[in-house]
Amino acid sequence: MNIDWSSCLEQIQKWQGVYEGKLVVVKFGGALAEDTEIVSNIAKQVDYLQKFVRVRSIVIHGGGKQIDQDLTTAGLEITRDKTTGLRVTDRRTLDVSDRSLRALNGKIVRSFHDTCREIVAVGSAGYDGKTLTAEPCSSELGGYTGHSPMVDSTYLHQLISCTQKPLVPVIYPICWNNAAQDGESRLNVNADDVACALATQMGAVRLIFCADVPGVLDKEGRLISELSPFDVDNLIEEGVVTGGMIAKLKSLGKAGEKMTTGGAVILDGRDPNAILAEILSDSGSGTLVRKDIARIKVVDAPKPK
Repeated sequence: MNIDWSSCLEQIQKWQGVYEGKLVVVKFGGALAEDTEIVSNIAKQVDYLQKFVRVRSIVIHGGGKQIDQDLTTAGLEITRDKTTGLRVTDRRTLDVSDRSLRALNGKIVRSFHDTCREIVAVGSAGYDGKTLTAEPCSSELGGYTGHSPMVDSTYLHQLISCTQKPLVPVIYPICWNNAAQDGESRLNVNADDVACALATQMGAVRLIFCADVPGVLDKEGRLISELSPFDVDNLIEEGVVTGGMIAKLKSLGKAGEKMTTGGAVILDGRDPNAILAEILSDSGSGTLVRKDIARIKVVDAPKPK
């Protein structure tokens, strides 16, 4: 999406007033997290929003591609639950996953610092400081897979409220297990679920899923610009949404239903302006899920904020 921002000054000024001081949660993973140019572009957009709109940001990232590579190198089997698509995580898989994600987290943080010198990205796992806790799934998922993440927002609020320099928490989704009995207190939690928990429990006005697609497409291949959480199941049942998009859309639907203000959006993270377009333009970007939307609209329709 090529945008002439100089011609959009009126729109930018309008939405600056709406978003100033508000929280935006940005999630990306997969191949996007491995692409230094894409991560750099995300950093630039977060930096712009921090400096010129005074938006507060939290970044959450996955890293399934890197985990799979490292599991293969370690000679461990890659297994996912057929029903939920969640990774089956035993103790050895957990150790490899944590190492992979912490290494990737460090690369992302360095990319933020190298791209935007004025931003301070603070990398961590969800379990650091018990910021994110979760419940263990059934033993069929290996014993170290978690669900229903909860956020202790004290530390995160301190970071994003810092007035001296913009601080951006960059978190990977291995969480603390309060119910642990064997001395191991980590749980591998789906990054989409963690992003939703952060957005809904911390009162974000936008949850932004950066993907490698423009958004949700209808049967004719047109971009659906907005829909309600109640449309999600219908799109899945009708076969409009398939494959890996099903889990993402379900997560967006849950978040859109729980968010008291704003909404959740899936957009093209490969587009260097997509996040800015979503926040600072009348038309937005990608597919917005929000509970006060009356009906599905295709791309031509502008998205109200």
